[in-house]
Amino acid sequence: KKPQGRLLAHPRVATIFMHRIALLMAASVGSALVPESIGVVGVGTISSAAVRGLCRSDAPQVVLSPRNAAKAQALEQEFETVRIAATNQAVVDACDCVVLAVLPGQAQQVCEPLQFRQGQLVISLMAGVPLADIERWCGPAEC
Repeated sequence: KKPQGRLLAHPRVATIFMHRIALLMAASVGSALVPESIGVVGVGTISSAAVRGLCRSDAPQVVLSPRNAAKAQALEQEFETVRIAATNQAVVDACDCVVLAVLPGQAQQVCEPLQFRQGQLVISLMAGVPLADIERWCGPAEC
């Protein structure tokens, strides 16, 4: 018997799931609910799917961290509204909303040194990382 809650561990299922979430977000681009700029810290398979979903519509500005240069460059070449920042802090500084998509084991090491600001929105795609930890690392942003 398969363990419960492991469905999203399969890369194809996770990509489809995140693509659908991104499409829902993209459907509301232009509304007051979607930030004008979205930053992504950790450019992997799931966050790439989310960026593609957002950018297939009237996309906000998307700023990517330099992690996984090949995936970040592919997204930058594919969409006019995507650019790559020099550092993770540059992503945070440039955006109203920051999507955290690093591996759970790297979350504290990546997030803790970053300086978030009040009113900034942080969305986590990091499975298994408690919200209380993210709030502590990313305060005073809203998580």
